[in-house]
This record gives sequence, structure tokens and C-alpha cells, in this order.
Amino acid sequence: MYASVLRLTRSPSAAWAAMMWQTGSGTPHIIASATRELGRAAELAPDDPDVHSALASVREDARDWDAAAGHLRRATELAPENAELARRLGVAEAKAGRLEESLAALDRALAMNP
Repeated sequence: MYASVLRLTRSPSAAWAAMMWQTGSGTPHIIASATRELGRAAELAPDDPDVHSALASVREDARDWDAAAGHLRRATELAPENAELARRLGVAEAKAGRLEESLAALDRALAMNP
């Protein structure tokens, strides 16, 4: 993660924030910093499903289910064959209160990985 974010943002602080979040140091400060810096990475690489997946993970940690689902929707558009992204989208949609969307995403995940 550190190398990818550093390559995309050319920012050691962005890479540090992403690395700290990945290692479980998810304090509110780290979550905010990781969200900001990964957002910069998404601006530089808007078609990278891994960046959107990482942003979704940070937003999941913050219990921001709407934002997590939005990033996971984008990630699944970019990587439609990824069952794990579809599963995570189903969970985020359910936690955001969108049960029909949740079931649709979970059905796609199950169809890809029975």
C-alpha cells in the first residue's frame, strides 16, 4: 500500500496515512488523514479499483456506510469480476439501509463465487 500511494500521490504523508490505517492504527486522526490522502490518490487514479477499495475500507472503519458503498460501487464498476468487492458492497448497502441494493450486490457476489 505504501509504495502504491506514494507512487500515485508523491506524498510521503499520504503513504504514511495509508500504511498506518492498513496496520490497524485507525484512530480518528489516522482515519481522517487516510481519507484525505487516499482521496488525493483517487483524484490521480480515478479508475483504480484498489484505491476505491482502500477508501471504502477507511470509510467502513469510520462507520460511514454511504461513502463506503459509493466507493465500493465504483470499485465494482472497475472490477466487475471481483466477488469480494461485490460482497463488501452488499454489506455496506445493508448497513446504509438499502436492502434491495444489498441483495443485488450479494447475489452478484454469490454468482461469482458460489
